[in-house]
Amino acid sequence: MKRFFLSLSLSMSVLLVFATSIYIMERGGKAVFSTTNEKGEKLTATNANYSSILRHEQASFAISLPIRGFVFEDYMLVDQFASAAYLNANKDPMIRYNGKFEGLKSLNIKELKDKTIPVSGQLRINGIDKDVNTTATLNYTDAGISGTLSLKGINLADFNIELSDAMKTQFGSKIDLDCELLWAKVDVPKKD
Repeated sequence: MKRFFLSLSLSMSVLLVFATSIYIMERGGKAVFSTTNEKGEKLTATNANYSSILRHEQASFAISLPIRGFVFEDYMLVDQFASAAYLNANKDPMIRYNGKFEGLKSLNIKELKDKTIPVSGQLRINGIDKDVNTTATLNYTDAGISGTLSLKGINLADFNIELSDAMKTQFGSKIDLDCELLWAKVDVPKKD
């Protein structure tokens, strides 16, 4: 976990040197994992321990979710969820999404109000990157930018995760991630 925050800090430091409109979410949002297992039961877990950065000029953003940060109602599910038999947090401890908002650069950011914007990006699970397109709904406030991003029907087989019948029965083979985003603006000196 320390390694994640160190790499995020270094990444943000580099980004701050090259951009003038940066929005950061260190904590405060909520991600919800959900799946329907083969018994027809819906499982959900929440994660409030994730980070994100938005670069307005490039209309790009990144989200990093620690797998072990998800909290289930049944606490015993956390170890199974993060195990080598499911998401394998020992191999790659994060779920990452790097996206680009289509058309955000041409919008007046202060006019964002429940604005649905197409997003193209790459989702990384288990060390494998896959293109995943979706939409996000964004709002501008004096505090920054808030919104939601949903990644639906993620097939774990696309990320080279081979599930046993027991894990399919327990968790299912497709997942959804819904992320609540709360980006606060960081004042960055303008380039000369």
